[in-house]
Amino acid sequence: MFFFFWRILMRFIFVNKLYGFIQAALTPVRIIVGNVLNFASSTLAAFWLLRALVTRQEQPWVKTRHEFPAEQLASFHRKIGDLLLSKNLITARQLEEALEIQRRTRQKLGQILLELGYISEEQLASALAYQKKWQFVEIDPYAVDPQLLKIFPESLAKCYRVFPLKLEDGTLHLAIDRIDLGLLPSTLENILKVKIKFNLTTSYDISYAIEKAYSDEITKVARGRRLGELLLKDGLITQKDLNLALQRQKRTGEKLGSILVSAKIISPEVLERYLSEQKVRIREEMEKMGIDSTVSGILK
Repeated sequence: MFFFFWRILMRFIFVNKLYGFIQAALTPVRIIVGNVLNFASSTLAAFWLLRALVTRQEQPWVKTRHEFPAEQLASFHRKIGDLLLSKNLITARQLEEALEIQRRTRQKLGQILLELGYISEEQLASALAYQKKWQFVEIDPYAVDPQLLKIFPESLAKCYRVFPLKLEDGTLHLAIDRIDLGLLPSTLENILKVKIKFNLTTSYDISYAIEKAYSDEITKVARGRRLGELLLKDGLITQKDLNLALQRQKRTGEKLGSILVSAKIISPEVLERYLSEQKVRIREEMEKMGIDSTVSGILK
């Protein structure tokens, strides 16, 4: 009897620690029900075995339904702390520290871990997306269809802090930096008359995308001949080099060429040569469009 109550106590303590008091309070019920089911199953199995021995007849196989844990867990709403812990992004000690702060301040756990510096904004957004069964995206504002930017204007993007990604099969995919949506889905669907699907990203990506994607026609011409594309096309950098440099550019605001030189991916001489080539190509494009580059100031 002692070991039975000891087992209940241990389960209560650890379930309460991970899942809260309500789930912990149900521990005795789960243990009793589980034992009853196990006893009933064992009794039934013993009965079938004895019947088979007496009658010498093969007993029918009662098939059970096999459900793999991964399939069941996919639909299980796990707490953000559990997710980060299972992905080895935080330690148990760090989680305990954050939970203690949460008890005092009532802040969201993810925000606390972010402020403590234990996780990055990308890691938090990725975990929240997994929890919400959304997709986590890193926005490339230069890859968005210009026609989509006309459908979803800058005023709307800034007002609701969302960014359009693509329009596919009648559904508009939007990036957003939060999961508490409220009436936003129905509001946007009423405005745009199209079905909305949200993808999670970081707040910095949203700001960067809105700033870079919505611009005048002259900037779009310059964008089309970006330095990175020229270097990539000529084999002087790899796609990985470009992606890493663009990520750093998002964080720091540095010029792409300066990042590539400081990382010793290209030399200052190569940078100077390609910057000159970039200006020539932009000037040619602008002349085709009838734009005076000396007036626009974009090549200064």
